[in-house]
Order: sequence, then C-alpha cells, then structure tokens
Amino acid sequence: MPAPAVFSFGFTNNAGLMETNYEGLYVMLTNVYFPSDGTATYPNGNTVTVTNGSGAPFTLFISSQCQNVVGQPIPRFAYSVLGTLTQSKSGAYSSAGYELNLTAPEDVITAAPPAVAVSAALNANGHVVLNWTAVPYNYSYSVLGATSLSGPWAPVASGLTFTTAAGSYMDASALGTAKFYRVVSP
Repeated sequence: MPAPAVFSFGFTNNAGLMETNYEGLYVMLTNVYFPSDGTATYPNGNTVTVTNGSGAPFTLFISSQCQNVVGQPIPRFAYSVLGTLTQSKSGAYSSAGYELNLTAPEDVITAAPPAVAVSAALNANGHVVLNWTAVPYNYSYSVLGATSLSGPWAPVASGLTFTTAAGSYMDASALGTAKFYRVVSP
C-alpha cells in the first residue's frame, strides 16, 4: 500500500479538489474524536460521525462485510484513522457527501506517535535536507522552522506522512540562513 494521503475534513467543500485529488485514495484522518464513552462498538453496515479538534464532522463507514471491525470497541480518540475515501452521495459536495471506509481495526491508531529521529545536513546546493528513521505506524507530521531556538516557529511543511520506511525532506527556503527545526504531529 502507498503511504496514506493526509486528509483535512475541510477539503470536502471543494468538489474539484475532492474529485481529482482524494476520492478513491487511501487517506489518513488525524486527531479524530469519536462519539464514544469507550463502551460503544462499531455498528454493522452503518456509519459513525467523528470530529476533529475543531469540531468539524466527518463520516466513517463500517461495512457489514468487515466483520473484523463490526462489534469492536470504538475508542474515544485516535491519532490517525486510515481508509479509502469514497463519495457516498453523488453530487453532494459537503461533509455529508464523502466518507472514509474503515476496513480493519488496526487502521484506527490510538497509540501516541513515537518520537521521530531526525538529522539535518546540507546538500551540494546548500539546502537543508532532513532525514528521518522509519516509525512503526503511519502518522502525519509537520515541520516547523525558526531562525532562533526560542521561536517564533512557522510551518515549513505540513501533511508529511512518516511511515514504516525512512524518508527525507529538503527545505529549499533555508539557503544561506541559520535555521532550527521542530517536528510535530500533525
């Protein structure tokens, strides 16, 4: 499987973006809050509406064919939820028109993201290249940069997916300047 594309709940209101860039892809929702006290279970052939940290809703679909998910406990929170993004209502370009198909319990990642070991080096062109080690799960990360260790910190890159394979990112904006980096999730 390819690394999941980081998906923002707000994308669903942009029909062109959804149809050309996300519909049918393997995606990752981050910082997902479930409507559960920890005792509810996934329904058979039904949906669960989740929210992000801002309270924006999104729909998860649990197919009756996914008996490994049906009846399993619904957590209160997940750092990541992975699945295929599909259009559930033709022509409905809102959060009600798309859903993530949840097919495996292990695609709901409730363990905190592990610390990522990152190193920085200059390439032959003088650009900073960040290299990181593999992590045991798929997580969404952002890279923040600052010219001082005390900040202010500004986004350099967001929506990066660190996976079970090592990776790298080149910061072309850091040419000739001192810069500090911080990796955060998401």
